[in-house]
Amino acid sequence: MLYQSQSAKPGNVIKFCLFIFFLALISIPAFSQNKSNYSLLWRISGKTLKQPSYLFGTMHVKDKRAFQFSDSVMLALQRCEAFALEVHPDTLLYDMFTAIDKDDSKRIREMLTDEQYKELAKRFEQKNGYPMGEINSLVIENLIDRKKPKPDDKNTFVDAYLLGIANTLGKNVNGLEKSKDQVNFFDDADKLKSRIEYYLDGKDTLAEDAEMDKLTNLYSKGYLDDIYKYLDENNAFDSVLIARNKVMLNSMLRIMATKAMFTAVGVAHLAGGDGLIALLRKNGYTVTCVNASFTGVSDQFKIDQSRFPWTTFTSKDDGYTMEVPGPPMIRDAHENSFKIVIYPDMVNELYYGAYVIPMPSNGKESNLQAVENGVKRYKASMQGKLIDEKIISVNNLPGVELVVKTQETTMRMEFVAKNNLLYCLYLGNRADALHQPDANRFFKSLRIFQRTEKPATPWINYKNPEGAFSVSLPVVPQLFNKEVPLAAGSDLGPYLLHIYSSADEKNKMEYLVRYNDLPTGMYMFGEQAAFESIFQSFKGAGGFIGKPVKIQKDGFEGRSVKLTFSNFNAEANIYIRGNRQYFLLRQSTVAGGKVMPKDDFFNSFKFTDYQDAPSFIYKPADESFSIDLLSKPKTKKDSIGNTTYLQNSITTLATNPASGAVYGVEYLKIAPYYRAENVDTLYKNVINKLLSYTDTLLKVDTVLFDGHKGREFITQTKNSAHKKRHRLFIDQQSMILLTGYMNSDEYFSAASNRFFNSYVKLKDAAPFDIKASKADRILGDLRSPDSTITKSAKGALNYYDFTDTELPSVYAALKRSYPDDTLYQGIRHKLINKLIKCHNDSTLNQLNVLYHATNTPDELKLAVLRVLPVIDKQKGYPLYFDNLTTTPFIKLQENYEAFLPLQDSLEYAAANFNRIMPLLKHPQYRQRVLSLAVNLLGDKNNAFADLIKSNYQELTSYNGQDIDSYLTDTATTAYNTSVYYYLQLMEKVPGHPDVDSFTAKIIKKGRAGSQLLNAVSARIANHLAVPPSVLNLLLDSIGTRYDVMAAYNKVNQLNKVPLKYRTPAEFGRVCMYNYVGENSDEEAYPDKVSFLGTVSYQGVSYYVYKFRQLLSDESRDIIGVYKHHKIGAAGLDFKKYNCFANWSSKKVNWQLQAQKMIAEWKKQK
Repeated sequence: MLYQSQSAKPGNVIKFCLFIFFLALISIPAFSQNKSNYSLLWRISGKTLKQPSYLFGTMHVKDKRAFQFSDSVMLALQRCEAFALEVHPDTLLYDMFTAIDKDDSKRIREMLTDEQYKELAKRFEQKNGYPMGEINSLVIENLIDRKKPKPDDKNTFVDAYLLGIANTLGKNVNGLEKSKDQVNFFDDADKLKSRIEYYLDGKDTLAEDAEMDKLTNLYSKGYLDDIYKYLDENNAFDSVLIARNKVMLNSMLRIMATKAMFTAVGVAHLAGGDGLIALLRKNGYTVTCVNASFTGVSDQFKIDQSRFPWTTFTSKDDGYTMEVPGPPMIRDAHENSFKIVIYPDMVNELYYGAYVIPMPSNGKESNLQAVENGVKRYKASMQGKLIDEKIISVNNLPGVELVVKTQETTMRMEFVAKNNLLYCLYLGNRADALHQPDANRFFKSLRIFQRTEKPATPWINYKNPEGAFSVSLPVVPQLFNKEVPLAAGSDLGPYLLHIYSSADEKNKMEYLVRYNDLPTGMYMFGEQAAFESIFQSFKGAGGFIGKPVKIQKDGFEGRSVKLTFSNFNAEANIYIRGNRQYFLLRQSTVAGGKVMPKDDFFNSFKFTDYQDAPSFIYKPADESFSIDLLSKPKTKKDSIGNTTYLQNSITTLATNPASGAVYGVEYLKIAPYYRAENVDTLYKNVINKLLSYTDTLLKVDTVLFDGHKGREFITQTKNSAHKKRHRLFIDQQSMILLTGYMNSDEYFSAASNRFFNSYVKLKDAAPFDIKASKADRILGDLRSPDSTITKSAKGALNYYDFTDTELPSVYAALKRSYPDDTLYQGIRHKLINKLIKCHNDSTLNQLNVLYHATNTPDELKLAVLRVLPVIDKQKGYPLYFDNLTTTPFIKLQENYEAFLPLQDSLEYAAANFNRIMPLLKHPQYRQRVLSLAVNLLGDKNNAFADLIKSNYQELTSYNGQDIDSYLTDTATTAYNTSVYYYLQLMEKVPGHPDVDSFTAKIIKKGRAGSQLLNAVSARIANHLAVPPSVLNLLLDSIGTRYDVMAAYNKVNQLNKVPLKYRTPAEFGRVCMYNYVGENSDEEAYPDKVSFLGTVSYQGVSYYVYKFRQLLSDESRDIIGVYKHHKIGAAGLDFKKYNCFANWSSKKVNWQLQAQKMIAEWKKQK
């Protein structure tokens, strides 16, 4: 099978190595332009040397100015037997590959803030074209390299160019330092963090470019004294550089003792009292500058890769040989399921490589068909653009050649199949080199032979204490960890997958056990949702064969499912154990092959006891207490606001690494304005407040917190077996809530008890009298010049309940003015509403005085009108009505509060309707009176219909004035509420002559929307003709069709609706549209409703539809069912929609899913 993962992208791997290798060689460049002072090449002679050696200062750039070598440079290199760089390239490559496999994501994440890490991931994806997964310091170094290439740059760096010349001349290549020291340099946490932060800051890129140009120019002049001066001014000569010089010196002395050597190191290592020139002289050697001439001698020396010492690589396991320019590296790829062989050509910035994967033939396909099938699977998952594809012959075997271009590299690949294996050779990085002679030599060198089959070995019983499981496997598994980031924008960390892979090569099977805990800050809410999430992740990678089957293992629920991945069959078992997910997979490595007969893999899997949990002592910022959270936590400060008595919430969550259980500490402050009868009442209130509508309280016990009384309580999520254990401690104004999210076998485990019993009080809290009145403090702080204090005091009005004894203070506060008096929910607005719950005999009078005060704004008058009849219905209604219907009238257009008492008591409104009608002459009241009239018409007992009919003429006496206002409003979004209520009256009280002209004006206006729909509905109710173009417009839209059809049905004229809209399937579709819009949590109407077909349940046909919701964040198909009811001659039921949906995603077998949904629907009925 062909895999495409980051670890299997040769181009990305080698670009890391190319970059880091040469970055390791750089030692700060230089410049000077007077060629007479050129002093980069030095002759070393004297002491016991039989032949002179040479020292040359390099610079790590491709800029063509740095390649202006004097005649003596190449001649000196030609004379020497050996060539030396700071590190040996082969050794460095090996160490680089070892380091590049290291997953250092966790350490890098912890050294950065969440915002910095998100920005780093964003830039990584922008540069590479795929999300950032596992990273380490080498990946980071490649990412933060900000060098900008120039059109006339050379193909390689100065250092690499000299290495190429040395290889062409057959020189022995040496390294002066240990490569691991160079690799470890990049791993230093402080230096790495500093480099990342500098990169993310990104403010000095222009300055960097200018400085690099200056350095390159200085180096091209070659005057070492100028170079030294510049470096010294920039503090380049630190202790690290000096120590490296000494290491290089010792290596030079050892090698020069036996052979002449040309040493090429960063120019910074040459000059100064601690530089190599001075150190050599101190050791008794004569070091002299070689005279420079520039007649073009060095230009005659060319890199000839055909003269390099090419290596023949042989793989007995995979049965092939190939030639590469140097000794290759072997690297595990795709979850250790196969090997990548790779050789990075540092000289030409190319990479050569190969890999082999199982691709057995099914016996029916030719070699070429097998290759084409493998290539097809590769192309389905490749990241990049296919440039070219053609059929080729590789040593008399048919094959396929691809050329693929990614964001940063171009790669040539050749595929061929033999011995039930698919072989791939690849070469990449530079498009201009893909078909050069050296490239062709590489591809033509492939030779395939019969590999030796490995003998079968007995299976092992593998135990994993960290994952708390055991299982039988063919061989000891290989472990690799993988980070999977959450959705963009998430503040939580990634999933860390622990993956154990074991292969049975003889039987061509792969076995995989994967487990993962949820990221810190997340916990499981239900197994079914977790299973659904896992199944969703399979989409795109493969598909189900059949449906998942519910299974059990050691008391834990799971699912068994058969799958296919790119034509490779597999079986999987999935289990949920608390907050930990387990995924077991057995997969055939034969394309299209069936999974072999059952083995012991699934049956042998067992859950084992968790390891002992570690310890991590957590203290909040004020260090008032400590808790053992078992691991390093993640803390988040929640913005609760001032409207609740629990404030300043700081939630800290940690995961027990031994079990995946999540433990949380929520630290809150009780608002200084809060009052309760006693602490026991507060405990009760808090526990009830903490219960969500999905939780049930199972038990509450009094427990001790470090010698202080608190509460322990257990909650259970409704409709599931999920429970949570909590402990709550209230200490004066502080509240500490401990919560455990875990599996049932952990509720009272040793680790759980350690967490819940670990609370230690470190400081005494300031005294707080919870029973004392806070009224004077609240009302006083409402006048504070400090807006923060005022806001907190105002928020207290949401939870503080005044008592009778505090009412005088409230009345006094109502007489004061506040800056927010004209705002809904301003201070006085809130105080007025508080009087609904607490009032006395003088409350109505106090409010009436406030209403008539000259400085009382209309906004507060509305609030007064609203509460008068609520406080005292008998006395309040007359007072309310007198204020509403006499001067001074409220001038605000938004005055709905003023009429709420009438809407709340339609009987009272009807009895006093003659006093209400005069309010029509006030434009700001008119829509409220009309709204009241429509609501009276809508009374379920039809008790007030005659009242409205008798007042119809007066109610509509201003419709001409209002329709003209509506028609002259040019705004496309214009909406006149009074017009809406006129249309409602005309529809419900038909038969009046003004309907025709009134509705015709709206239709003529041509403005789409609800007014047009209401106008058409009114015309239908009055048996007036509707223009065909308008009728077709409304019927064509699924959003308006149902209302038009209902209007025609009401007057027994449904036959005027085209038959295509009256079929059961189409009528069910429009019913489903309205059902979804009115019943979804988001109140979002579907984007599209599609008819899937019918199903039969208990002999009755149901219609099935799929839809997606417009406002939903999820992009998924949902299904719903409709039962057709034949009512009357028309055969359509407009009394109800007769639809049902449980908002589950559409499954492949939607017919069976629909039948189960119908059974659920019938139970609800």
